[in-house]
Amino acid sequence: MAETPKNLDEVLELMPQQFQAEAAKGFKAIYQYCISGDGGKDFYQEIDDGVLNLQDGKHDSPNITISLDHQDFLTMLSDPSAGQALFMQGKVKVEPLDMNLMMKMGTLFKND
Repeated sequence: MAETPKNLDEVLELMPQQFQAEAAKGFKAIYQYCISGDGGKDFYQEIDDGVLNLQDGKHDSPNITISLDHQDFLTMLSDPSAGQALFMQGKVKVEPLDMNLMMKMGTLFKND
């Protein structure tokens, strides 16, 4: 993300601006996020052929669920290389562990 968000509300506000619709053409998936800790909440990204829909709460049948602490989530956004380290430390939980969806996520949002 171009700006470093200070909290989850700012992340969700910036997310549509950072979304790469072209990278999502022909792609369909639901990413569920369970963000714990102070300032955390559940939300999901529904991506369907280049369109992003963000919703609060839990989706009934997401393709992938990513669970982590609020501060670790912000760290991952400000330093994308931290994601792998957080995952290896067990601070990011992914169910099911679908590396294709995880790698695709990296192409769906601007990271500058």
